[in-house]
Amino acid sequence: MKLIKTLLVSLSIIALAACDKSGAITEAATSTPPKSSNAVTYTPEMFKTDGLTIVAGQDYKLIANPQPVAAGTTEVTEFFWYGCPHCFRLEPALKVWKKTLPTDVKFTRYHVDLGGQTGIHQKMYFAIKALNKNEELDPKVFDALAFNPQAFNDAAAAKTFGTSNGIDAATWDKAYGGFDSNANIAAVKGMVESFGIEGVPAIIVNGKYLVGGESVRTLQVVNKLIEMDKAAAPK
Repeated sequence: MKLIKTLLVSLSIIALAACDKSGAITEAATSTPPKSSNAVTYTPEMFKTDGLTIVAGQDYKLIANPQPVAAGTTEVTEFFWYGCPHCFRLEPALKVWKKTLPTDVKFTRYHVDLGGQTGIHQKMYFAIKALNKNEELDPKVFDALAFNPQAFNDAAAAKTFGTSNGIDAATWDKAYGGFDSNANIAAVKGMVESFGIEGVPAIIVNGKYLVGGESVRTLQVVNKLIEMDKAAAPK
Protein backbone atom coordinates (compact mmCIF):
# COMPACT_ATOMS: atom_id res chain seq x y z
CA MET A 1 0.00 0.00 0.00
CA LYS A 2 2.86 2.37 0.79
CA LEU A 3 4.21 1.95 -2.73
CA ILE A 4 0.83 2.62 -4.33
CA LYS A 5 0.45 5.84 -2.32
CA THR A 6 3.98 6.92 -3.20
CA LEU A 7 3.28 6.35 -6.91
CA LEU A 8 1.04 9.40 -6.90
CA VAL A 9 3.59 11.82 -5.42
CA SER A 10 5.46 12.68 -8.60
CA LEU A 11 5.36 11.93 -12.30
CA SER A 12 8.69 10.15 -12.16
CA ILE A 13 7.28 7.76 -9.58
CA ILE A 14 3.91 7.52 -11.32
CA ALA A 15 5.82 6.23 -14.32
CA LEU A 16 6.87 3.23 -12.21
CA ALA A 17 3.20 2.20 -11.95
CA ALA A 18 3.05 1.63 -15.65
CA CYS A 19 4.02 -0.90 -18.28
CA ASP A 20 6.08 0.62 -21.07
CA LYS A 21 7.78 -0.62 -24.22
CA SER A 22 11.05 -1.31 -22.44
CA GLY A 23 9.38 -3.32 -19.68
CA ALA A 24 6.46 -5.04 -21.41
CA ILE A 25 8.39 -8.16 -22.32
CA THR A 26 9.76 -8.41 -18.79
CA GLU A 27 6.26 -8.01 -17.39
CA ALA A 28 4.94 -10.69 -19.72
CA ALA A 29 7.70 -13.10 -18.71
CA THR A 30 6.91 -13.07 -15.00
CA SER A 31 5.08 -16.07 -13.59
CA THR A 32 3.97 -14.31 -10.41
CA PRO A 33 0.37 -13.10 -10.69
CA PRO A 34 -0.17 -9.47 -9.67
CA LYS A 35 -2.08 -8.75 -6.51
CA SER A 36 -5.64 -7.93 -7.38
CA SER A 37 -8.01 -5.34 -5.93
CA ASN A 38 -10.99 -7.62 -6.54
CA ALA A 39 -11.37 -8.20 -2.80
CA VAL A 40 -12.24 -4.52 -2.36
CA THR A 41 -15.87 -3.51 -2.70
CA TYR A 42 -15.85 -0.28 -4.67
CA THR A 43 -18.66 2.24 -4.30
CA PRO A 44 -19.45 5.49 -6.15
CA GLU A 45 -18.64 7.47 -3.01
CA MET A 46 -15.00 6.42 -3.27
CA PHE A 47 -14.52 8.54 -6.38
CA LYS A 48 -15.83 11.83 -4.98
CA THR A 49 -13.45 14.77 -5.05
CA ASP A 50 -14.56 16.61 -1.89
CA GLY A 51 -11.54 18.42 -0.49
CA LEU A 52 -9.20 17.00 -3.13
CA THR A 53 -6.37 19.23 -4.30
CA ILE A 54 -4.35 18.18 -7.32
CA VAL A 55 -1.12 19.60 -8.72
CA ALA A 56 0.15 19.54 -12.29
CA GLY A 57 3.42 17.66 -12.48
CA GLN A 58 2.52 15.55 -9.47
CA ASP A 59 -0.99 14.17 -9.88
CA TYR A 60 -1.25 14.63 -13.61
CA LYS A 61 0.73 15.75 -16.65
CA LEU A 62 -0.21 18.46 -19.12
CA ILE A 63 -0.26 17.14 -22.68
CA ALA A 64 2.40 18.97 -24.69
CA ASN A 65 0.22 18.99 -27.80
CA PRO A 66 -3.43 19.07 -26.65
CA GLN A 67 -5.81 17.29 -29.01
CA PRO A 68 -9.25 18.69 -29.91
CA VAL A 69 -12.40 16.97 -28.68
CA ALA A 70 -16.02 17.16 -29.80
CA ALA A 71 -17.81 20.33 -28.71
CA GLY A 72 -20.13 19.99 -25.74
CA THR A 73 -18.59 16.72 -24.60
CA THR A 74 -15.91 15.78 -22.11
CA GLU A 75 -13.83 12.92 -23.44
CA VAL A 76 -11.97 10.52 -21.17
CA THR A 77 -9.79 7.92 -22.85
CA GLU A 78 -7.95 5.05 -21.21
CA PHE A 79 -4.99 3.31 -22.83
CA PHE A 80 -4.18 -0.11 -21.37
CA TRP A 81 -2.70 -3.56 -21.96
CA TYR A 82 -4.45 -6.78 -20.91
CA GLY A 83 -1.21 -8.18 -19.49
CA CYS A 84 -0.19 -5.09 -17.50
CA PRO A 85 -0.34 -5.82 -13.74
CA HIS A 86 -1.04 -2.13 -13.04
CA CYS A 87 -3.99 -2.14 -15.46
CA PHE A 88 -5.15 -5.38 -13.83
CA ARG A 89 -5.17 -3.75 -10.39
CA LEU A 90 -6.97 -0.65 -11.67
CA GLU A 91 -9.64 -2.60 -13.55
CA PRO A 92 -12.07 -3.41 -10.68
CA ALA A 93 -12.20 0.23 -9.57
CA LEU A 94 -12.47 1.44 -13.17
CA LYS A 95 -15.45 -0.84 -13.78
CA VAL A 96 -17.42 0.82 -10.95
CA TRP A 97 -16.14 4.32 -11.68
CA LYS A 98 -17.35 4.22 -15.30
CA LYS A 99 -20.92 3.85 -14.08
CA THR A 100 -20.65 7.10 -12.08
CA LEU A 101 -19.77 9.31 -15.05
CA PRO A 102 -22.24 12.04 -16.06
CA THR A 103 -24.05 11.57 -19.35
CA ASP A 104 -22.00 14.33 -21.00
CA VAL A 105 -18.74 12.48 -20.33
CA LYS A 106 -17.74 10.04 -23.05
CA PHE A 107 -15.44 7.23 -21.90
CA THR A 108 -13.45 5.21 -24.43
CA ARG A 109 -10.65 2.72 -23.96
CA TYR A 110 -7.96 1.44 -26.29
CA HIS A 111 -5.50 -1.40 -26.05
CA VAL A 112 -1.92 -0.48 -26.96
CA ASP A 113 0.88 -2.44 -28.61
CA LEU A 114 4.05 -2.35 -26.51
CA GLY A 115 5.89 -4.88 -28.64
CA GLY A 116 6.19 -8.65 -28.47
CA GLN A 117 3.05 -10.53 -27.51
CA THR A 118 1.20 -7.31 -26.72
CA GLY A 119 0.44 -6.98 -30.44
CA ILE A 120 -1.49 -10.26 -30.24
CA HIS A 121 -3.34 -8.98 -27.18
CA GLN A 122 -4.22 -5.74 -28.97
CA LYS A 123 -5.70 -7.65 -31.91
CA MET A 124 -7.68 -9.79 -29.45
CA TYR A 125 -9.11 -6.65 -27.86
CA PHE A 126 -10.27 -5.17 -31.15
CA ALA A 127 -11.68 -8.51 -32.29
CA ILE A 128 -13.66 -8.72 -29.05
CA LYS A 129 -14.73 -5.10 -29.50
CA ALA A 130 -15.92 -5.78 -33.06
CA LEU A 131 -18.03 -8.62 -31.67
CA ASN A 132 -19.47 -6.40 -28.91
CA LYS A 133 -18.26 -8.77 -26.22
CA ASN A 134 -15.93 -6.60 -24.14
CA GLU A 135 -18.08 -6.70 -21.00
CA GLU A 136 -18.15 -10.49 -21.13
CA LEU A 137 -14.65 -11.33 -22.34
CA ASP A 138 -12.29 -8.56 -21.18
CA PRO A 139 -12.25 -9.88 -17.58
CA LYS A 140 -11.42 -13.36 -18.85
CA VAL A 141 -8.43 -12.11 -20.85
CA PHE A 142 -7.18 -10.02 -17.92
CA ASP A 143 -7.43 -12.99 -15.56
CA ALA A 144 -5.84 -15.44 -17.98
CA LEU A 145 -2.79 -13.24 -18.51
CA ALA A 146 -2.50 -12.37 -14.83
CA PHE A 147 -2.00 -16.01 -13.93
CA ASN A 148 -0.32 -17.21 -17.13
CA PRO A 149 1.60 -14.48 -18.99
CA GLN A 150 2.13 -16.85 -21.92
CA ALA A 151 -1.58 -17.63 -22.29
CA PHE A 152 -1.94 -15.87 -25.64
CA ASN A 153 1.44 -15.97 -27.29
CA ASP A 154 0.25 -16.34 -30.89
CA ALA A 155 -2.77 -15.96 -33.15
CA ALA A 156 -3.71 -19.63 -32.72
CA ALA A 157 -3.98 -19.26 -28.95
CA ALA A 158 -6.05 -16.13 -29.41
CA LYS A 159 -8.40 -17.97 -31.74
CA THR A 160 -8.72 -20.87 -29.30
CA PHE A 161 -9.79 -18.36 -26.67
CA GLY A 162 -12.46 -17.01 -28.98
CA THR A 163 -13.87 -20.38 -30.01
CA SER A 164 -13.78 -21.68 -26.43
CA ASN A 165 -16.02 -18.75 -25.54
CA GLY A 166 -18.68 -19.61 -28.09
CA ILE A 167 -17.46 -17.59 -31.06
CA ASP A 168 -17.58 -19.32 -34.42
CA ALA A 169 -14.08 -19.78 -35.89
CA ALA A 170 -14.87 -17.94 -39.12
CA THR A 171 -16.49 -15.10 -37.19
CA TRP A 172 -13.41 -14.80 -34.98
CA ASP A 173 -11.06 -14.78 -37.97
CA LYS A 174 -13.05 -12.01 -39.64
CA ALA A 175 -13.03 -9.86 -36.50
CA TYR A 176 -9.39 -10.59 -35.59
CA GLY A 177 -7.89 -9.72 -38.96
CA GLY A 178 -10.58 -7.48 -40.37
CA PHE A 179 -10.44 -3.94 -41.71
CA ASP A 180 -11.93 -2.41 -38.55
CA SER A 181 -9.34 -4.09 -36.36
CA ASN A 182 -6.44 -2.92 -38.51
CA ALA A 183 -7.87 0.60 -38.74
CA ASN A 184 -8.21 0.78 -34.95
CA ILE A 185 -4.65 -0.43 -34.46
CA ALA A 186 -3.35 2.29 -36.77
CA ALA A 187 -5.48 4.91 -35.01
CA VAL A 188 -4.19 3.88 -31.57
CA LYS A 189 -0.60 4.17 -32.73
CA GLY A 190 -1.28 7.72 -33.84
CA MET A 191 -3.02 8.65 -30.59
CA VAL A 192 -0.22 7.23 -28.46
CA GLU A 193 2.26 9.35 -30.38
CA SER A 194 0.07 12.47 -30.27
CA PHE A 195 -0.49 12.27 -26.51
CA GLY A 196 3.10 11.31 -25.75
CA ILE A 197 2.05 8.17 -23.88
CA GLU A 198 5.05 6.23 -22.59
CA GLY A 199 3.32 3.64 -20.43
CA VAL A 200 -0.03 2.23 -19.35
CA PRO A 201 -2.44 2.58 -17.71
CA ALA A 202 -2.74 6.11 -19.05
CA ILE A 203 -5.96 8.12 -18.85
CA ILE A 204 -6.38 11.20 -21.03
CA VAL A 205 -8.90 13.85 -19.97
CA ASN A 206 -10.33 16.04 -22.74
CA GLY A 207 -7.18 15.77 -24.82
CA LYS A 208 -5.30 17.96 -22.32
CA TYR A 209 -4.29 15.96 -19.25
CA LEU A 210 -2.63 12.60 -18.67
CA VAL A 211 -3.19 10.67 -15.45
CA GLY A 212 -1.29 7.51 -14.47
CA GLY A 213 -1.57 5.13 -11.53
CA GLU A 214 -3.52 2.12 -10.38
CA SER A 215 -5.58 3.24 -7.39
CA VAL A 216 -8.87 4.87 -6.44
CA ARG A 217 -7.04 8.18 -6.20
CA THR A 218 -6.12 7.85 -9.87
CA LEU A 219 -9.82 8.04 -10.72
CA GLN A 220 -10.45 10.80 -8.19
CA VAL A 221 -7.83 12.85 -10.02
CA VAL A 222 -9.58 12.16 -13.32
CA ASN A 223 -12.88 13.32 -11.82
CA LYS A 224 -11.25 16.46 -10.47
CA LEU A 225 -9.81 17.27 -13.89
CA ILE A 226 -13.23 16.77 -15.46
CA GLU A 227 -14.69 19.24 -12.95
CA MET A 228 -11.88 21.75 -13.48
CA ASP A 229 -12.14 21.59 -17.26
CA LYS A 230 -15.91 22.07 -17.20
CA ALA A 231 -15.57 25.04 -14.85
CA ALA A 232 -13.02 26.66 -17.16
CA ALA A 233 -15.07 26.14 -20.32
CA PRO A 234 -16.67 29.23 -21.92
CA LYS A 235 -20.28 29.69 -20.82
